[in-house]
Amino acid sequence: MTPAEDLRREIEQCHRSRLAYDREEHTEGISAVGTAFLDPLGRALAVSIPVPTARFARQADRLIAELRRGRREIESLLSA
Repeated sequence: MTPAEDLRREIEQCHRSRLAYDREEHTEGISAVGTAFLDPLGRALAVSIPVPTARFARQADRLIAELRRGRREIESLLSA
């Protein structure tokens, strides 16, 4: 179990970066990076990229860049 203070720090980091990570917490062998945002009606939406952990470690920077690009594009389309 994650200590409360560690969890608070991780939540604060997610808030600052707008990214959240799943490092095999949900499924062994699968890691993911995700992001969430609000649509024009204030509804929460989320997008994540799950991949095998071995590939995630090697491709994290590219996955993060693509996720951020995708979020910007979706937000732009939603605000049009």
